[in-house]
Amino acid sequence: LGLLVDFFYTPFDHGMTSTQLLQDLHFLKVNAGVVVQGQAKTNLAEATAWMEAADKFLAVVQKVDRMIRLLQMIPNTAVVHEFFSYLWDLQGLIQLCACYVQWLKLGQIKESALPRLSEPSPNSPTWCSKGYKELFHSGDQEPWVFRGGVQGEIQRLLPSDGAHDLFLMRPPEVLLKKMYSYRPYQLSDEASTYNICLRTCDDGMDGTEVFPDYPNLIADRIIGAIVSLSPEYCFVVCDDQGVCGYALASLNAVELRQKTEVSWIPAMYQKYPKPSKEELTPSEEVIMSFHTPQRCTPLSVTQRYPSVIRLDFIPARVEDYSVPKRLLACAVMALKTSGSTGIHVEMNVGDKCMIDHYQRMGFFPIVDIPGAPDDVVYLGRAI
Repeated sequence: LGLLVDFFYTPFDHGMTSTQLLQDLHFLKVNAGVVVQGQAKTNLAEATAWMEAADKFLAVVQKVDRMIRLLQMIPNTAVVHEFFSYLWDLQGLIQLCACYVQWLKLGQIKESALPRLSEPSPNSPTWCSKGYKELFHSGDQEPWVFRGGVQGEIQRLLPSDGAHDLFLMRPPEVLLKKMYSYRPYQLSDEASTYNICLRTCDDGMDGTEVFPDYPNLIADRIIGAIVSLSPEYCFVVCDDQGVCGYALASLNAVELRQKTEVSWIPAMYQKYPKPSKEELTPSEEVIMSFHTPQRCTPLSVTQRYPSVIRLDFIPARVEDYSVPKRLLACAVMALKTSGSTGIHVEMNVGDKCMIDHYQRMGFFPIVDIPGAPDDVVYLGRAI
């Protein structure tokens, strides 16, 4: 209860734990470059101190997560209802912070983007900006100018400019006790992500019966190149059973296409021999796509939306509609930290449900693309 009060102290003044959380998040973000330097063995002492601060931050996140779980177990359902919308918002946002810090620990940031981390944003002052608190207490600004509460301050600290819609969601109308966690993709997640891709490849529905002889084929076609050649910007969401969704992204779609042509496609030649018969099964049609010239994403798409992403999840295991948006936010924050300004996704024109799903997450169809094929839809969004 003390920790709960700490996070909902007053609209602008916060408790000791939440204030320290804000300060630590600011420190970790601004000084994330020392992790890259530490990997190059040029600044080991500061890198070690940063890692210790990151572990301390993640320990507080676990403490908050445990507090929320305990409060949701209160036998008095009416009390839980009163708390639920606040706890739901806090838990989702605090998990995004944990995922972002875990990603920063990997040292995946592009060196060219490091100077921007320490530059204050003039259009979005944060809890740690000089004069920010004094501006509020002076009374010169209307209170509604500042989004009150720890959640608002956390959002300001995260690299979310251009993607605020991913944080603004109405709480569910029913109590949801199932909780989710987000983290960077690991090599051990390959089997789980391949399985999710198979179970969602048919316009969001299970494609197991479509590819009975080659269970890994469609994943090799859709996500194999990203997780193998560009795992730095890939993320997964987990429930109590394990991985139940993913957001797999690549910072530079053009570079990914080049790497795919050089190493991934030749490997697929060997793995899936070219079919020789004329009437092809759905599996053989996908195999044939490896043996035909690969389609390039139009330049007009990659210039405006240089990063590419693929997001899928198992609907039966994701009962909280905020999960896809939060999962997308994980990838967006990482891409934006490394300098990306936009993301796109390539879908088959017949995948109506998936196209609608991406549009609900802020993607828009990219029209008037010279030379674009008729069977493909490109959707993009700025970040």
